[in-house]
Amino acid sequence: MKEQNKFITNKNYIFLNGSHVEISQAENMIEFQREKIRGILDIHMSSVSNRLNDIMRSFTVLASILLLPMLISGIWGMNFAKIPFFDSDIGFYIPIILMFFSVVLLFIFFKYKKWV
Repeated sequence: MKEQNKFITNKNYIFLNGSHVEISQAENMIEFQREKIRGILDIHMSSVSNRLNDIMRSFTVLASILLLPMLISGIWGMNFAKIPFFDSDIGFYIPIILMFFSVVLLFIFFKYKKWV
């Protein structure tokens, strides 16, 4: 026991020293649990990010598949006289066939890339 600690007896000093050890161990245990929780949170955030990437890829594939038919229908739907096949009997069916084949080709492409 130190001389300057005249208010702390030897018995209390041993008790306080033991309490200090217990508190240090509890701090270390809390820090270990915090690191475990941080690791679990990182794994969870990684899982959520992977699911978000899959969803965004699905939306991108869907938008890409619908892009060409919308472009074709937008061009053929304009009001001017020089539209290809305007006077033909099959003029309505040609854009429909082009839209169908563009969807099929893009679907095959994305299937080949294993995005669908």
